[in-house]
Amino acid sequence: MLDQFLVEAPANASVCVPADISIRALDSSGNALSDYEGLVNLQTSSGRGNWSTSSGLGTLAPDPHTTNDGSATYQFAAGDNGEVMLRLANASADQLTVSVTDTAEGRSGASEAIAFRENAFVVSVTDSQGNDFVAQRDHSLLLEAVRRDPVTGRCGLVEDYDGSINLKAWLDRSANDPGGQAPVLGAGADPTSVPDSQPASGNLIVVFAGGEAGMVWRTTDVGQYTLNVRDDSSGMVVDLDGNPIPVVGASAQWTVRPDRFALDAASNLEASNALGPVFVAAGETFTATVTALGAAGNPTVSYGGEADPQGIQISHSLFAPAGGDPGMLSGSVNLPGGVFEAGEATVADLKFSEVGIIRLRAENPAYLGVSPPVTGESANVGRFTPAFFDIDPAATIDGTLEATCDAGTAFTYTGQPISWFQAPDVQIRALNRDGAVTRNYTRGGFQKLDASGVSRTLPVTDDARMLADNSVLVPVTYDANPATLDVVEPGILRYGFSLADAVTYNKLEATRLAPFSPDLTLSIDAILDSDDVAGTGLPALLSPESPFEIRYGRLAMQNAFGPENIASLEMPFRSEYWNGVRFELNTADNGCTAWSTAGITGTDNHHTLQPGSGTISGGIGGPLQLTPSGSQGTDTLTWEMIPVWFKDFWGSSATLENPSATATFGVYRGNDRIIYWREVPAN
Repeated sequence: MLDQFLVEAPANASVCVPADISIRALDSSGNALSDYEGLVNLQTSSGRGNWSTSSGLGTLAPDPHTTNDGSATYQFAAGDNGEVMLRLANASADQLTVSVTDTAEGRSGASEAIAFRENAFVVSVTDSQGNDFVAQRDHSLLLEAVRRDPVTGRCGLVEDYDGSINLKAWLDRSANDPGGQAPVLGAGADPTSVPDSQPASGNLIVVFAGGEAGMVWRTTDVGQYTLNVRDDSSGMVVDLDGNPIPVVGASAQWTVRPDRFALDAASNLEASNALGPVFVAAGETFTATVTALGAAGNPTVSYGGEADPQGIQISHSLFAPAGGDPGMLSGSVNLPGGVFEAGEATVADLKFSEVGIIRLRAENPAYLGVSPPVTGESANVGRFTPAFFDIDPAATIDGTLEATCDAGTAFTYTGQPISWFQAPDVQIRALNRDGAVTRNYTRGGFQKLDASGVSRTLPVTDDARMLADNSVLVPVTYDANPATLDVVEPGILRYGFSLADAVTYNKLEATRLAPFSPDLTLSIDAILDSDDVAGTGLPALLSPESPFEIRYGRLAMQNAFGPENIASLEMPFRSEYWNGVRFELNTADNGCTAWSTAGITGTDNHHTLQPGSGTISGGIGGPLQLTPSGSQGTDTLTWEMIPVWFKDFWGSSATLENPSATATFGVYRGNDRIIYWREVPAN
């Protein structure tokens, strides 16, 4: 809120040249009110003078001001940042003050007295950079001895000022000046360090030529001040008695700013691309030092020591990846001037939210209210990595195992590979230290995680079902294929198990169990990329669905017999499963199991096996068709090419064996009406 105006003006001015009047809106703490946009009345105490604009984006009224009444208004604009430089032309050799009043709030301010003189020095800037004074760079000035002719009223040079003249030179520092190192004024002879008060005797030798002299203003530090020049001893201008008349003058108020800022991040290795060295993790604090520098590259040691301490704003730009998320820079990004010492400040709590490489930028948009802005950019800062990975539980798919037979009661035989209906997959998030997704991780080569960096544990037993002797859990075999790792969205990866994976319940004599539902667990145990960024919250357990039974099964062939001259002998076979007490027909095997006689071997002395194939229906297959050869005897048929889940420990065998059966030819069935038939001896 507006509290007052600071009005600064030179103590001495020429009636021939307008004087620069600085007007600054202040708050109750004496700080510049950069957002001030009020309307102010301008008034001189003498009621004389004409106003014009020196540097300001607002509106002066009237414009042009030619009524010589000292009264005008100025409407501040947003671009003024609460400060404007106006000019007051006064043709009267008198003293006056300037008052400034806000028309709405009634807040005001007034200058010290300004003495307008007939004979005066005028200091003007002739440098190519104009009034933009930069520390540690020379600025060209022109000192003119100007007077108004008492007869003609015309203004012109006092040409008697010619040759070396010993003048007094000193500074009037503004209320905001930090009181830093004094500037040096070169005026054709030995340079002079300009003091802060009027010296007792001449301290500056100026070489004039026809009333004017070129000078060089040399600065090493920042500041805001007015240069005063006085000649009270040369006698170039005298009164009627021949006594020297003091000739005085003052420059406009000059603001000397830093040339630039230097920014350096501690321990930064300045990566240039995604292959560069690691700096810190995204969201982790780091330290940066900001130094206000002059044009020669030396610190401007008084920066930050102003009455209204001048700080900086720190921002950033994303260098890599190209087109990536710019991220956020947080911490002490608005650095107050009070933390600067000898022109340098260190901030230890900066954080960048993203993966990548950035550049830091420091800016003071208007040093002591004067443009242009002072800026500086760091070298590359980075590479930033994720802080850690996690697995998103909301996006986790545990997977679903698929029954090999689902024509009734869904089941899979013991020893039969089980495939995935839906393979498990998880979403891996690359996170910063604050737990936010780093979207740039999956761009421009900054992803350092591949599928081999994900460690997993695959099941080797069922979680619940014990062997028949209750000694250990039922063993399983998991046949794994390479997993995939794909980008789901920026910063998020999908790790997916292969659909080609299979899990098998091992067929052992001890796994001859009543039907049970599979109960398996898989886990993601660790995540580690090539930057050693690791996963957190692990292991992540996956419990796939398995809506079916595991049935211990076998293929059973039945013995067959009949006459050797029968047209065809049928040999039945069927699929069975163990119900916990005995084997019974597996009626649920309905169209799920194909069979072919191509795998049947054995003796064929008394028959020929007719080729055939088909599918087991309701547990029943075939039957096999055997054509007798006309001789009597027994042949054995063994189903050699049969999967392990149809084998069994036949006849208390120690190993799994193929099913087999015998076919006997030359045996008659007899009459179904005869209950008992016995041959009676002849005697």
